[in-house]
Amino acid sequence: MKKIILLSGGSSEEREVSLISSKAIFESLKRMDCDVTQYILNGVDEISEFISCLQREKPDVVFIGLHGGWGENGKIQSLLDLMQIKYTGSGAVASATAMDKILSSSIAESIGLDVPRFRIIAPEDKVDDYELPFVIKPADSGSSFGVSIVTEKEDVESAVKEAFKFSDRVMVQEFIDGKEMTVSVLNGEVLPEIEIRPQSGWYDYKNKYTKGCTDYITETLLKNEERMSLKKFAKLIFDYIGCRNYGRIDFRYDGKKFYFLEINTLPGMTELSLTPKAALKAGIGFDDLIKNILKNANFN
Repeated sequence: MKKIILLSGGSSEEREVSLISSKAIFESLKRMDCDVTQYILNGVDEISEFISCLQREKPDVVFIGLHGGWGENGKIQSLLDLMQIKYTGSGAVASATAMDKILSSSIAESIGLDVPRFRIIAPEDKVDDYELPFVIKPADSGSSFGVSIVTEKEDVESAVKEAFKFSDRVMVQEFIDGKEMTVSVLNGEVLPEIEIRPQSGWYDYKNKYTKGCTDYITETLLKNEERMSLKKFAKLIFDYIGCRNYGRIDFRYDGKKFYFLEINTLPGMTELSLTPKAALKAGIGFDDLIKNILKNANFN
């Protein structure tokens, strides 16, 4: 029987999401009679204690249940690589690359994917070269923290200030009117796409994590050639960045083009999360999803 440490918590703004995801993962691993211990990390100052735990427990696999921050920026992955301990999700370089929305968008553009026009901005910059509405967001945050869709010029300053609360690198991005689409990849298999349709507003933190606020459409109205293109684009950027195991790629679709937004290398595992929904549409239940992620854990 494999010995598993489930790493949860963290000090990023996505801590609560991590704890909810980890609860579902822990319960699944228990249902499979795995030897699992949950380790709740409260901050980077506890890393030495976590290392001691790894040395003492000698796990076969670390199931990374963190979101954002150290969980997705490659640092935890680098540590586990150094210790030669298998872990779930992508490797250190791919994680860091995907977490950086400026870098991943630049890479996507370089390999031929359509990407909303964007640029880096400083706190004092004026944004007068973009038509309203446009998006202001941190370059390396998740769960829509610090993201604003600006519809009035007088809101630009407050949107920029909000974004800089979550990162020292902020971007302005063209807003693409249309459908929000997401595609998950599981061990090389591209899962069915999902359309994300908030009942009001846009897909912000509230609409992501409040039951009943968003409709998740698994029977999309995409034509077969559109569906194949979307899946091809998702797999292309996932593989090119070097992601592995599982992940989720988000797009906007204006009816003509699919615009790449970002890659999530540790997507949520809550009851409202998209990757479990996509897996279920493909006939993969939650326990089988966790089993598939676990069996393909690795280190670099």
